[in-house]
Amino acid sequence: MKKVLLLLGIFVFVLGIACFTKEITGLLFPIAGFYYFLGIPSEPSLSPDAYFGIYSHVPYVLMSVGFLLIIISMFFPQKDKGSLIKWHFKFPQFKKWKKIRTISQIIVLILIAGHIILYVLGITNVKAICPAALAIAAINGSFGFSAIFWIFILFGTIFGGRFLCGWLCVFAPVQENAANILTAIGNKSKTKKQLNSVFIYFAALLFWGSIIYNIIMNINNLTFNIHSGTVNPVNNIWTYVGGLITIIPLTMFFTYLWGSRFFCRNVCPIGGLFKIYSKYSFFKIKIDTDKCNNCSACSTNCQMNVKVDKYISSGNKSIKDSDCIVCGDCIDTCSKKALKFGLL
Repeated sequence: MKKVLLLLGIFVFVLGIACFTKEITGLLFPIAGFYYFLGIPSEPSLSPDAYFGIYSHVPYVLMSVGFLLIIISMFFPQKDKGSLIKWHFKFPQFKKWKKIRTISQIIVLILIAGHIILYVLGITNVKAICPAALAIAAINGSFGFSAIFWIFILFGTIFGGRFLCGWLCVFAPVQENAANILTAIGNKSKTKKQLNSVFIYFAALLFWGSIIYNIIMNINNLTFNIHSGTVNPVNNIWTYVGGLITIIPLTMFFTYLWGSRFFCRNVCPIGGLFKIYSKYSFFKIKIDTDKCNNCSACSTNCQMNVKVDKYISSGNKSIKDSDCIVCGDCIDTCSKKALKFGLL
């Protein structure tokens, strides 16, 4: 009970801190999504900021409850005289492609931070290119730089597969490091069973369907301007940095429940669309069956829980899986060098 109360208290306290950032408002986007699908802005009562904004009382309540739970846990007797939580911390190794991918993800985070700073300083008026910015602007039939970016990504997936998910998504390093921390303390997050795949297709239908619906509804007055779009959703650098830091414990919690990359596999509307056609992309992870010794390390260490060994045993020359994000972890794991990046 002592450990449960302590961990629950820490989680609730961190959740309270996270509520000070706009990153946490994503929890209410499914509710607002029904309004967006109809081209209607969310009612104030359903606005994420109304509940989780920095001026709300919710963060203070959560932080107080979390702190109280932590204090209460201190009064429970400790069964052993050793450490309260026996964790043998061993962070996963960063091999070749994991190092390169991490550098790529850091560059993306720096570019976003740079854009926020330039926007706040008034040096640039280019709006956000995130999926939310695209969807919100589409409600009024307005398209800008975000539309160009996502058209490029959608067509780019035909060539490179779900490269965006593994290398360029802002949530990718958060999910990866949440899983890395859990792995370091002994939790096998990569072997968790994923949710029903219908969720990700529903998310994709809701998101992309709302955009198509609003294009049709505004067919006679569609507008395009490179600067069209919404104001950067996270237009404060401290909010951005705080959001990235505080979202990690929350991501760890959901990763513990549903496995590594739970968002990419089960929730992401972008990934839901990619799943439909990314397996037909030209860029793949190639398989040399002659070198493989059937150790299954590739499957065991796959972030997306892809059963790579099944493709090997069936004689496939490449991994043709809609969940593959071509991250390269399986290549790093293979001691026989039976896997490598390549074209069909």
